[in-house]
Amino acid sequence: MWRRYLALAVILTGVIACSGCRQKHAGPTAPPSPQATPRAEGTGGAQGELAGKRILMVVAPKDFRDEEYTMPRMMFEDAGASVRVASTEAGTATGVSGAKAPVDLLASDAKAADFDAVVFVGGPGMVAHLGDADLIRLAKESAQAGKVTAAICVAPTILANAGVLKGVEATAWPDQESALKAKGAIWSSKTAVRSGKIVTANGPEAAHPFASLVIEALKDG
Repeated sequence: MWRRYLALAVILTGVIACSGCRQKHAGPTAPPSPQATPRAEGTGGAQGELAGKRILMVVAPKDFRDEEYTMPRMMFEDAGASVRVASTEAGTATGVSGAKAPVDLLASDAKAADFDAVVFVGGPGMVAHLGDADLIRLAKESAQAGKVTAAICVAPTILANAGVLKGVEATAWPDQESALKAKGAIWSSKTAVRSGKIVTANGPEAAHPFASLVIEALKDG
């Protein structure tokens, strides 16, 4: 009998030791949220499917939607692209939930010809800029030059106001449906839509598929 108890004790000792080892060396249960860890400005991988590609992300100076900036930016840079940020004001743009986006250049100075894609980020702060002349110019220049031109949330209205959504399937935040249709867009109920080199999406929950479609469009050239 005592041999049986001795064997059981040995087995339990080994189990406890193994469990402690797993706890000691286990990594975090989940990676940090991309909203909490935006990348360093202007960086991009030297290798990757978008190596050498340049992307301009356009944000409102205040109250852009964090997920619509941080998630796509992370995905673009992970794919090897370099990213710069433009806004209507200099300094650091601030998201609704506190994300920071140091502004690299003013929208008034930005030229679509210097980039492979121009991506407009939405959020409540962008509502006041849907008719901004510099943003509309950027969207028009980008589309006319055959660049990837993308917008999410309320920002597709900038593309509509630039005249680049006429006859194009597109989506946006629901309250922008009439604005898109008024400019000739073909409204879609999809969360994210790619029509050639035009990419639109309807809000923060579509940030990942939105970025994926932008990457796909850039890869297709």
